Amino acid sequence: MYFSEAFNCEADLFGPTLNLNIQPPSIMKRGFLNSVKGKQAISTQAPQVPDVQEKNGDQPSLNPTESSPASVSAPVASNKNDINEKETKSIQSEKNPDDYKKDQRIVHHLGPSPDSPEKDIWTANQLIEDAPSDTLDYELHELICSTQPAHLTNATRETNPDGWTECLLTGLMKQTILETPLFPQPLSQPNHSRHRVGDASHKSTTLKPLPGLYATQELDMGDLILSERPVLIVPVMMRVGEIFYQTLSELTQRERLDVARNQWQKALETVFARLSKEDQKEFWSLRDIQEKDGKKSIDGIVKTNGFAILGLADPGTLTILRKTASHVCM
Repeated sequence: MYFSEAFNCEADLFGPTLNLNIQPPSIMKRGFLNSVKGKQAISTQAPQVPDVQEKNGDQPSLNPTESSPASVSAPVASNKNDINEKETKSIQSEKNPDDYKKDQRIVHHLGPSPDSPEKDIWTANQLIEDAPSDTLDYELHELICSTQPAHLTNATRETNPDGWTECLLTGLMKQTILETPLFPQPLSQPNHSRHRVGDASHKSTTLKPLPGLYATQELDMGDLILSERPVLIVPVMMRVGEIFYQTLSELTQRERLDVARNQWQKALETVFARLSKEDQKEFWSLRDIQEKDGKKSIDGIVKTNGFAILGLADPGTLTILRKTASHVCM
């Protein structure tokens, strides 16, 4: 699975190269230029003056077939400066963090409930703080929502056909992703479609339709069938911040699970809200094995349809069960 999007750009910013044939100076006696030989040398060695045309009061213009090096060098230098200035402005505009979708830091707070007279009643709060998309100096264990690869706030699937992924991860995991060599790169695409999405064809009228992804031709080992970025990446297990987890130690096992489950649901809702309306609609149409009374949950849909990203272990994350867990994408 690759989160990738790259581009190569080559441009000649300096225009044509001017080759000047410069002769070494000769030794001349005093008064040589005023002599007959000097005047003849000047008349025979001086460059020809290009034709000048004046029509209807227009400014004189050089004949394009007879231009001198001096007449070429000025516009080339000006053109180079213009291109450099445009290139610089373009780069500055593209790298402006304010133009990109921001990260969201999830800050947990746990303390006695101010509305309860009993001291053993605890309340958990979750605060959301925006951060620039290029932020890397997060705490290793803190949870953040981040879009990868980063994209402009006004980007669409039409302008970015490779798409992007909304991620719920730790500060350490974001650093790991962005420090991956050559990240991001463009997605590889198959030469033609080799699959269809639909129901299995069978003659029996009693069997239920089997929706799924079906091959439309014989496939060989290693054939590329489908290439796209996951819409969502989240940790496999419930995660809480390090400080928040230490505070939970003052509660009973049952209370810790209840608080952590509640906070985890809020974290999933935060990253889910970053999806486009179209992606949210597609998400809710997926099956949920935990569905009860017609109600689906984000966690249930993720567990039903997600698959693990092998090798993407996050040592910077603490789970409620204290296990080293990877991430799941869908």
